[in-house]
Amino acid sequence: MESNTQDDPKYLLTLIKTDVGSAAIVDPGIVDQMKGSLPSQSKDMVMETLGISSNTWLKVKRGEPIRRSTAEQLVRRFLTGGISYDQRSRRSA
Repeated sequence: MESNTQDDPKYLLTLIKTDVGSAAIVDPGIVDQMKGSLPSQSKDMVMETLGISSNTWLKVKRGEPIRRSTAEQLVRRFLTGGISYDQRSRRSA
């Protein structure tokens, strides 16, 4: 049985088995929070803030499946504070 705790990002994913591996859809509520954390939707800002490509971000926003490992890393990074715009701004100051 999969873990369902807040320490594990899988509780925010819908897991999907595919012919080539596992995919996941990120919970719409966390996607809305991610959208709010982005100062802009530019590909550079998405990569710097969330650590994913703009193509992957489009899939996430549309509720489409992405590679499971990418989804887990994205949610874990977001929930633990990862690299955010505010943190980068403070480093360069």
